[in-house]
Amino acid sequence: MSIYDQGLEPGPHNDVPLTPLSLLNRAGNVYPDQISVRYGSHTCTWGETLDRCLRLASALRGLG
Repeated sequence: MSIYDQGLEPGPHNDVPLTPLSLLNRAGNVYPDQISVRYGSHTCTWGETLDRCLRLASALRGLG
């Protein structure tokens, strides 16, 4: 056992499932100015990606 493995039993502080929604939320809030998408000359930050996804979800919810 490595010294780095000691005391790292799974718990609520270090063993949380990463889902696409939790990744998007965390990246958008922790790294809002980092690039998330680069396609040709178009770039988008994690903050912009989170905002667009939330607006899309709201529009879809509005449509039922």
